[in-house]
Amino acid sequence: MVFCCWIVIVPKGFAAETAITTTSSYEYFPEISGDKIVWSEDRYSLWSLGYGKADIYMYDLSNNTKFQITTNENNQEFPAIDGDKIVWSDNRNGNWDIYMYDLGTKMEMQITNDSNGQMFPRIHGDKIVWMDDRNGNSDIYMYEISTKTESQITTNSSEQRNPDIDGEKIVWVDDRNGIDWNIFMYDINSTTNPERQITTNSSQQRFPRIDGDKIVWDDNRNGNYDIYMYDLSTNTEKLITSDGEYQIHPVIDGNRIVWEDNRNGNWDIYMYNLYTNKESQITINNYGQGRPVVDDNKIVWQDKRNGNEDIYLFEDNEFFYIKNFYYIYNKFLFPIWYVEKDFFILAESNFLESVDHNEIQYVTNSDISELIEIYQKNMEEAGIEIIEKSSTSLVGVTKDGDSTSLAVTESDEYEGYSHLVKVEYTNNLSLFLEKFPIPILVKEQDFIVLNETTSLDNVDYNEIQYATNTDIRELMEIYQKNMEEAGIEIT
Repeated sequence: MVFCCWIVIVPKGFAAETAITTTSSYEYFPEISGDKIVWSEDRYSLWSLGYGKADIYMYDLSNNTKFQITTNENNQEFPAIDGDKIVWSDNRNGNWDIYMYDLGTKMEMQITNDSNGQMFPRIHGDKIVWMDDRNGNSDIYMYEISTKTESQITTNSSEQRNPDIDGEKIVWVDDRNGIDWNIFMYDINSTTNPERQITTNSSQQRFPRIDGDKIVWDDNRNGNYDIYMYDLSTNTEKLITSDGEYQIHPVIDGNRIVWEDNRNGNWDIYMYNLYTNKESQITINNYGQGRPVVDDNKIVWQDKRNGNEDIYLFEDNEFFYIKNFYYIYNKFLFPIWYVEKDFFILAESNFLESVDHNEIQYVTNSDISELIEIYQKNMEEAGIEIIEKSSTSLVGVTKDGDSTSLAVTESDEYEGYSHLVKVEYTNNLSLFLEKFPIPILVKEQDFIVLNETTSLDNVDYNEIQYATNTDIRELMEIYQKNMEEAGIEIT
């Protein structure tokens, strides 16, 4: 029997490390936004001695081009980027100031001009935050680009350092409670009590990062540094790592938390996926890898494997094919947001692993007896005769003698979902799939995200449709390459 494959949707390739810089200089403190990576580069290779002269550089992944952003002979360090705007700390005036470069206008702008030190800027959208020493201690300040207004966020006489911002929320470390450092947050939109203490443990909490409702930091309450997370939507704290060695400098974007980890005797990069609750080792090189950053599926860090500090990239692709189900299925993760009539939507925070063309799995909190009744009705409508039924399972047979079964079991693998549903087919998945609309949200590298409000009607097991603005020639090249890699001859 010969199966034809007409439509394939594929990410750009399996995850792999890529060296972004290969010079003999020291490249360090990377940051990433979309396809753009920025870092400090010490042109005299004196950074490791503590008195380098660094510039800000950028690498554009979309065209594989490196740009020098700053050319001033003094020191520019601690860059951050969001969209087309890059900020950094700059000592050209004899103290540290905050500067910004707009990639769209190609204009550089001095943000602060106070004679004291302003350092460690972070930027999100229209707002820049930084640590500021003008009041005799370290405070957090903010600058709004559109209105060109500066405002003081913290006024406590203790030390507030290492800010981060996402949307209208600012986080930092604060020692107002004594020798221990705690995590605090400021909500710009709040008119009553904008400042809030996130951690109260008497140990050290450091280096906070925020993304949406989630804050991460490193924490030594267990005798070593672990990674913790706080969810603002549920007001709950969660321990992410429990290894006895040090895990430090966490960052977060979406479902991914990334950090430095020395459990192997050197510093490696590790990741935790909040969707799957699984930890994975990103780097295995024996030299030190540190200061990771993450944006979507791209993880970037500084790396000592070449004797200096270089910038490396890892792309954590979520692989799956959407295709004739008989081809290469088991090689990919296949996340399906599976909408069945009105009774169940699989949240996008759950990935279904090891799904082949005869099996569907998902998790749900739906009532089991309701699931059984709905499945029985729809299986019978699909021409499947029910030959066995229990409170948690169904077994059916098609007119062609193909078996179909459903089993619902208790599950604690996916946080927030109590039941695992598994539907198996001997041969013909299409009998069941054609009964339902199946919206599939495709998270591919850069070229398509199918919005979750888009439902694909009348989809059978050999056809998927989606919408995109991607250049057609690029799509065709990607399809051809991946179809050929899947062993499909282009005719």
